Amino acid sequence: MTQAPGSRWRTTAGRENREVEKTQAYRLELEMTYRGTDKNDAALQVLLEELCLLAASDWNVATYYGEALSAPQLPAGQQVTALGHVTAVNQVLSVLVRIEPQRKLVGRLCGETHGFSRRNLGPSSAGVANHAGGLELGPRTLANICVRLVDLSIFGPGFQTITLEEAKANAEINNAKNTLTNTSSSSSTGAGKDGNVQTAETDAEDGTVTTQAGTCTAPATRIEWRSLSDADKTAFVQAVRCLVDLPASGAFSGAGSQNRYEDLVAVHSQMTGSIHSVAQFLPWHRYYVHVFESLLREECSYAGPMTWWNEALDAGNFASSPVFNAQWFGSGPLKTSDGQGTCIADGAFGGITLHVGGDRCLSRAIDESATSNCNTDFVNSCNSNNAYSDMESCSEFGPHGYGHNGVGAVMSQVPASPSDPVFFMHHGFVDHSWVLWQNADIPNRLYQVNGCSDTANPCTQLTTNYVLSSQGLRPDATVNDVMDTQGGYLCYVYDS
Repeated sequence: MTQAPGSRWRTTAGRENREVEKTQAYRLELEMTYRGTDKNDAALQVLLEELCLLAASDWNVATYYGEALSAPQLPAGQQVTALGHVTAVNQVLSVLVRIEPQRKLVGRLCGETHGFSRRNLGPSSAGVANHAGGLELGPRTLANICVRLVDLSIFGPGFQTITLEEAKANAEINNAKNTLTNTSSSSSTGAGKDGNVQTAETDAEDGTVTTQAGTCTAPATRIEWRSLSDADKTAFVQAVRCLVDLPASGAFSGAGSQNRYEDLVAVHSQMTGSIHSVAQFLPWHRYYVHVFESLLREECSYAGPMTWWNEALDAGNFASSPVFNAQWFGSGPLKTSDGQGTCIADGAFGGITLHVGGDRCLSRAIDESATSNCNTDFVNSCNSNNAYSDMESCSEFGPHGYGHNGVGAVMSQVPASPSDPVFFMHHGFVDHSWVLWQNADIPNRLYQVNGCSDTANPCTQLTTNYVLSSQGLRPDATVNDVMDTQGGYLCYVYDS
């Protein structure tokens, strides 16, 4: 391996460009080591040794470039070169935090090795942040690099799932059964496995439906994350962070909420039993994402597009998804070989303490064996069901469950999973899949609901008058209100 630049790294433009190239080469070596099968400690030690030399040799890189970028007397060309250099260094750091943590190497990163200290990396990125419109492109503190591990057992068993093979077999059985009983979705009422269905025109109790007044003439478009501009990504994440920084209402202190965002988490936590493994799973979570969007716009002045994450594009490779980025949502480290998660120390939410469900860090532990099930084949298999209840249960225990468990750690803790802001990106994916199912047969599916609204035996059947609550965060709605994303109460479409 090429010797690290160390004290030879100086400030001339030509040498800076050469060192940027070396940094990019180091990044590739890091990635190759990470993706390769030979992940021995010796190789990692060499890489970490070079990274320490690269990031802090006999002077502080972050401090120098922070000052350089904020110095108006520097020629524009030098500022651009400096920005590119800091970006390259940050790319190396981003790759580093994805490497499976090795306890014996943590001390090398978090200690005073090669002059790399907590003290001299403090506010050094201020100039970079200002120059980049609020994006912190340079190393912020050693906390961004030091690895804190989390025992995943504290998050419980995770979300219940079924296999793709089970999903395909169930769809064939369910559709065959519905055909034999003459209640498939090809009829005007389209019923599910229990023979119960409600449409927009009827309700089992009194023949009426409850709606909230509203029209939708110009639906907003929910834009997939990788299609957003950097400015919109920054604005969105800053709005979410705004909720984290706002005081709690006090209404959810019993659940541990200590800020406005955690009020939202507390609602999900306290309602877990009535919103999972029941037929209102999809309508309630559609309503919940709408409540989240309302808070962003009304309390944090967010004016940009709502976004979502098409997980099918990253199935089996969440760790490399653009969603997990050190500038915005933070990194996506893999679950360690000994079954641990990693506290997130970068991005807008790095270093925060979560409180709903117990005090802990925001952590992730990506499991690609789970994320591989968030694929188009699984979505299509679920959506091949003709009846709502069959599609809904497949979606909940299929791509939905695997997405949560695949991100892992906080996202796998069912009650408090919204503590990771990626939750709402994930549920955009789940909602998008439901929209695809509805759009495939609008006359029969747009307002089709059936299945159990509770776990009693016999259960209470779900109707379109079922009330969806956010426990006072925003006004209640009904299932009927949220069935059509362009029905007036809601007014949005997806970009694909």
